[in-house]
Amino acid sequence: MTVHEFSQAHPLRRIAVMGLASGAHHVVFTNPFERSALTKWLPQVWSRSSIVPIGSNIPFTEPTPGRNVFEVAYFGLIRPNKGLEAFLDLARIAASNRHPFRFVIIGALQADRHAYLQSLKEKTQGLDNLTWESSLTSDQVAARLARCGFAYLPFPDGASERRGSLLAALGNGAVVVTTRGPQTPASLGEAVVYADNPAKALKHLEELLITPDRMEQLRARGRAWAQIYSWDAIAEAHLSLYEALLHH
Repeated sequence: MTVHEFSQAHPLRRIAVMGLASGAHHVVFTNPFERSALTKWLPQVWSRSSIVPIGSNIPFTEPTPGRNVFEVAYFGLIRPNKGLEAFLDLARIAASNRHPFRFVIIGALQADRHAYLQSLKEKTQGLDNLTWESSLTSDQVAARLARCGFAYLPFPDGASERRGSLLAALGNGAVVVTTRGPQTPASLGEAVVYADNPAKALKHLEELLITPDRMEQLRARGRAWAQIYSWDAIAEAHLSLYEALLHH
């Protein structure tokens, strides 16, 4: 059995997951946080569980010339509680202070969120440093992220291995400014910059612009961190697990 998410699921779904997990021969979790959340209720599952992370559905491109270090991207679903409002606040603050940054929202719109998207666009009318790009293929998203200098991903509950958009940005060489939360792995701190709010994020962007060596160091570390979660590595982990279980 594989459990992608337990902690944030509906209570009835959590009950169902616990019922299935209690009888499963082995349970695979996608990150340590979700394993801890479930085994708090079913401690006996810990000894027969493993962690195999999820990957990004966006491919990783090779480093390409022509990256615009003044462009900051947001990538993810266009829906509430994804940090998009904070990204828009960053664009507003940058515009009001006449900063040279440009901001691009690369998003996939859920079918029932047209009204939400329209309300955001109405609120940002006149914001000349902001553009919206949607309906891109996976390859187009990868190429677009590969041209951005930065990505600002202010997840309300913090960055984690669960975030495919984080993996996509790092894997395509964008320097990521994000938020830290209870699910954020310690290893990520070497590959990103943390900011509690849009104003602090802008300050970090300004500092990174004048320290190109630091920027390139983060870019390289981000790519290396994302590669740990490549689908090839994930497939190998699953195969190794299944082989071990068959011979147990």
